[in-house]
Amino acid sequence: MPHARVAAGLAGLAFALLSYVFFDDAWIMLWAQARTGVAETRMVRLADGSRIELGPRSAISLDFDEGKRNVTLLRGEAWFDVAPDADRPFSVLIARGSVTALGTSFDISTTGERTEVTVAQHRVRVMAGGPAIIVDEGEQSAFGPGAAAVAPYRVQVDHVTAWRRGKLIFDDRPLTEVVSVLGHYLRGYILILDPSIRERRVSGVFDAAEPMAAISAIEKALGLRALDLGYIVVLTG
Repeated sequence: MPHARVAAGLAGLAFALLSYVFFDDAWIMLWAQARTGVAETRMVRLADGSRIELGPRSAISLDFDEGKRNVTLLRGEAWFDVAPDADRPFSVLIARGSVTALGTSFDISTTGERTEVTVAQHRVRVMAGGPAIIVDEGEQSAFGPGAAAVAPYRVQVDHVTAWRRGKLIFDDRPLTEVVSVLGHYLRGYILILDPSIRERRVSGVFDAAEPMAAISAIEKALGLRALDLGYIVVLTG
């Protein structure tokens, strides 16, 4: 009976998850002008000379006219290499915030409800629930629901942008965040049913093309158990 209840619970959870995914994908298909699927990246070249590299399961929409260049990051992660145009600011709109380029290359990642902005060249201005924050080269800021953009802090940009080279590098990140990132590379979903393990810390370098190998390595390093149900992988303590 306990096993039957667990199976029934997982079946219900899978149904709810698939329903959410269906409606989320339908919404993205309706609004996105460029998007990627699982484990797919894509370079988008804009008419103004700017380039956007989309990470897996990412999507953008565009709103360009004579006075503005606005890109909405609907989901996922993207690298922006912005062409200069003094008469038309280049801004990226994200849920609860915006990032305006000040002659720059930068990365924006949305993981769960957290957004991270990482600058590789020059600087950006971040607006998110508080005063404007200027983020300089080699720095990162982050914001989320009910939390304004935090003061910039130093990061290793090559680690943050390793996905562009087919690698995933995590430096002491919570398991729940790592699982969310790995989910962009896995044709299925990873669930953490045990709340007590969500904040376990993960560090390591993984091959983006081998998400299950990454899960196996994390399972061993943290002493977890990974139950592979085919389309769903369940992590428990």
